[in-house]
This record gives sequence, structure tokens and C-alpha cells, in this order.
Amino acid sequence: SFGTIKTSTALGGALVTIRDPDLATAVIREHDNWPVQRRLSFVSRFVRASLMKLLAYRPMFFAFRLTLRLCRRNFDHVLNSFARGFPGDDLLPQIEKRPCTPLLALLRRRLLRFDSKTLARRTAIGERLRRATSPAAELLGHQGDDHTFWVFPVLSRDPQSLISRLRHEGFDATQGASMEIIAPPDGRADTATTIRTAFERIVYLPIYVGLPDKEVERLGCVVSAQEAASN
Repeated sequence: SFGTIKTSTALGGALVTIRDPDLATAVIREHDNWPVQRRLSFVSRFVRASLMKLLAYRPMFFAFRLTLRLCRRNFDHVLNSFARGFPGDDLLPQIEKRPCTPLLALLRRRLLRFDSKTLARRTAIGERLRRATSPAAELLGHQGDDHTFWVFPVLSRDPQSLISRLRHEGFDATQGASMEIIAPPDGRADTATTIRTAFERIVYLPIYVGLPDKEVERLGCVVSAQEAASN
């Protein structure tokens, strides 16, 4: 996926590898019947991503949060809605489209110019933060193979208190997410219950390539101290 918040975003699009030749042919035939994405839709997504990029600057971010507070709007809800690639509940009609030419051009650029050094740096930061938060905070999914820490979720005993403490210390953590829990197969209802319980405790820690090592350590200390206090 090359969605808006992905590692090497092209503001949409995806690549699929299919081993079965017959299945691949059937998928291509179905894909060729989909309408082409409108260029105006891609431009709208580009503008929205540019605005999100501006929010990475502290003055803009502060002004954005202050404006929402004055308007009595929920910060997490607005920001997560803004970042979602496909708003609303009707997902399939929005994704069953062939990419327009500008999207294909950007996707090609991303593939040809992929920066593996940046990915390695983020992985190193993620490992440093993992060590700094363990064992006080319970991490989720950190044992996956080839983990690059695209997101850094911890399971908090008191998510709202942890988020408040982190924001007081200058770290913008969040609990919001647009992921959905699908219905489990027969006989595995306990799995959905376990995952749903975990989702209620998730706090996503801010981690990005430009985060200095000393701030990574400070972030880990704040999380560890807050989780110890909530024990």
C-alpha cells in the first residue's frame, strides 16, 4: 500500500503480487473494468497531504490545536479523519478504481527513489524506544519479522492519563485509529474479544526519523514512569 500515511506514500495506490497465473489474469480482467480515478480527486488528496505536512512545524501545529480547542472540536477525531485515505463507511466503491496518470507517475518515482537509509534509521529509533519503554510498558506487535516500526503502539493501563502526560511533556501521542476488527472464523470468537480489549488500551507513540536520540530516551522515560505510576 502507498496510502497517505504509509512509509513511502504516493498518496494512494498499491502493488499486488499474485503467484497463481490464472488468478492473476482474472484479477487483471476485473481491474480493467474499474473506472479510472479522477485527477481532481488526486489533486484534492495532494492538497490535504500538503496541509498535513505543514502541521509538522510546531507553530502551525500549535495554531491548529488552539483553533480546534476554541471551536470545541476533538483534536484526535479531526486529525484522524483528516489523515484517512477513504473517509466514510462505504469503502469498496472508493478503492475499486484504476490509478490516474499522476498517481502512476508518483508511484514510479517512489519505487525508483526509495530511501532504504531512512527506513533503517527509523528501525534503529524504534529499537531504541522499545528498549527504553520495556518492561514497564507492554508493546504490541514488536515481535514481528522485519519490524520497521511504521507505528509504535503500546498497551497502556490508563491510556488517557498516558496521553495527557506525554502531551504535557511535548509528545503528541494518540489513541485514535481507523483500523477495524473483522469477524473471526467459527470457534475463534475469543480472538476478537482479545483484540478488541487490546485496542481499547492502545496508545500510539510519536516516532519519526528526525527524532533526536535524547528525545527518544526521554520519551521512553516518560512512558515508563507513567505506566509505573498507573500500576
